[in-house]
Parts: sequence; C-alpha cells; structure tokens
Amino acid sequence: WRMKNQEIKWKRKLRSRRKLCGLIYRFRFVKELHAHMNFKTRLRRIIKAHLPYIRRRRLVGKATIIQRIVRGAKVRAALLEQRKAACTIQALKRRCAARDRARRRLAAAIKVQARAKGVYQRALYATWRRQVIHLQNTTRAWLR
Repeated sequence: WRMKNQEIKWKRKLRSRRKLCGLIYRFRFVKELHAHMNFKTRLRRIIKAHLPYIRRRRLVGKATIIQRIVRGAKVRAALLEQRKAACTIQALKRRCAARDRARRRLAAAIKVQARAKGVYQRALYATWRRQVIHLQNTTRAWLR
C-alpha cells in the first residue's frame, strides 16, 4: 500500500505542477496581452495623428502617377508625330528614287528603240540606195 500512497502523492504533485504551470502560463499570457493591447492603442494613436499626413502622401503619390501617365502620353504623341514625319520624308525619298529609276529605264528603252530604228533605217536606206543605183544603171543602159 506504500506504493499506492506514493502513486497518489506523485499524482498530486503532477496535478499541482500542471495547475502551477497553467497559472504561470496564464500570467505570462495576460502580461503579454496587456503589453500587446498597450502597443496597439499607442499605434492607433500614432496612426490617428499621422492620418492626414498619410492621406496627403497618398494623394501626392496618385498625383505623381497621373503626371507620369500624362508625360508618357505626351512623349508617345511626340514620337508618333516624329515617326509620321520620318515616314513622309522616307516616302518622298523612295518616290524620287523610283522616279529616277523609271527615268533611267525609259532613257535606256528610248536608246534601244533609237538604235533599233537607226539600224532599220540604215537597212532601208541601203535597200533604197541599191534600188536607185539599179534604176540609174538601167536608165543609163537605155540611154546609150
């Protein structure tokens, strides 16, 4: 039965230890809770005091974003205008180059046609000359 007594005493010790640990834990929890609540109330007061400043900063931030958007739109519009001007200038340059190419081709075609016409006319003149010479020879032969 001594063993039973020891067991009972041991269980009492464990129970009292658990109660004591629970009380200590609760004490610490309540202490931390009070510290946390105190911190939260201080923080709330600070935020209340700085709320107008925070709102003003938020407003400044939004105004900055709007300024960035407007500046970006202006820059994009200027770039678009520059691109249009560059396209116009490049189109003019391409048009002039194409016109010059067409003129060179036309001049080359005219030269080829003139050469062909010259060759044809020389051949035609040679044929006429032969015919005239033949006619002259025939006429001279008659007159004699």
